[in-house]
Amino acid sequence: MSHLKRYMMPRSWPLPVKGKTFVIRPLPGAHSQHACMPLQVMVRDLLKVADNAKEAKQIINLGKVFVDKKVRKEPKFGIGLMDVVELPELKTYYRVTVDKNGLVLKKIDAKDADKKLCLITNKVSLRKGHFQLNLHDGRNIKLSKTEAAKYKVGDSVTIQLPDQKIVSHQKLAKGTHAFIFSGKNSGTSGVIQEVKQRKVLTEKSTVTLKTDKKNVETLKTYVFPGDQINVTKVSK
Repeated sequence: MSHLKRYMMPRSWPLPVKGKTFVIRPLPGAHSQHACMPLQVMVRDLLKVADNAKEAKQIINLGKVFVDKKVRKEPKFGIGLMDVVELPELKTYYRVTVDKNGLVLKKIDAKDADKKLCLITNKVSLRKGHFQLNLHDGRNIKLSKTEAAKYKVGDSVTIQLPDQKIVSHQKLAKGTHAFIFSGKNSGTSGVIQEVKQRKVLTEKSTVTLKTDKKNVETLKTYVFPGDQINVTKVSK
């Protein structure tokens, strides 16, 4: 099906449930359906450069919207966490971030639009001694065994767009700035105070962040090392 009933759409979408019955469904892609929103919805309801779905489709079909430095002409293309959305004609640049209500857009400088912060979700060995880093947005980066040794699942990397060259590395470790991207504390940021690994299967690994007001403990899988907006200033 190409549409969802509004009462079934992810809560992260900035749309009212009442008023209309259906909303466009994002295509399967780099981000899971519950963690992304269609480009058409973002252009119309977040960027607000279109008054309705028809206008949003026209803008997208004309190639006026770039995502991670590539033209995207599919209105159903899924936009997710840390994606860089660019409107060249308006000279405006945005990064997809999160707050307590879900996905939001934050305006960034042009100099930061060619960098993207990505979470390492998996690390696998390949033939001939190579390793592959699997990132949260579906990207894969192939490295030699020596290069891959310093990267761990749960760490993040800042990559150059569109060539995917790694320019910095943020460890999931005490002293690193990080933010929470899921759960009841979504959008909370602070400095990692403790990373507690589970000791038995019935436990879950957790991370404690020190914020301006208090310490917040959350699941390790909800934590993203780095800064949501300016990736040029993340901890190394």
